[in-house]
Amino acid sequence: MIKTTLVDPIDHVAVDVEDYWLSSRRLTGRERALLTTTPAGTHGTFRSISFTSSGTTELVAPDSEGSLLLTDLVITGDKVNGGSVEVRWTDGTDTSLILKPVVTDAPVYIHMPFTGRVQGWRNASLSVIVTNNVSGSVMAVYVKAPDGVPYKEWDALR
Repeated sequence: MIKTTLVDPIDHVAVDVEDYWLSSRRLTGRERALLTTTPAGTHGTFRSISFTSSGTTELVAPDSEGSLLLTDLVITGDKVNGGSVEVRWTDGTDTSLILKPVVTDAPVYIHMPFTGRVQGWRNASLSVIVTNNVSGSVMAVYVKAPDGVPYKEWDALR
């Protein structure tokens, strides 16, 4: 059995204690185990939209002065001549393309689980731009970070 204690980082008071099993074997008094999780596993959430016509939609925006950390992206779209579904970062001034599948020759079904740090800059929202009346959907799994870097600094880091 592994006894795990969650401690508040400010006052170091135990918030909760959990017991976990490691198969059927019990830990001895000298063994240690560390359980961790990712920010996405703890704070992640999702937003999705469906569409049947052309247009631009803000899928999700960060909190003021914050940024978004994208963990997964799912895009679907029917085959439409000249159609596309674009997903991008934008703050109203600067814009950066994440993905733009063109659906002229075939429908699109994409699931992208990101393993790197796909994070926008300060105040950059996630937008979806649909052309030529494509029918489909976009789902983003993300974490709202409390801070972010300005666009020029963000652009220099990529």
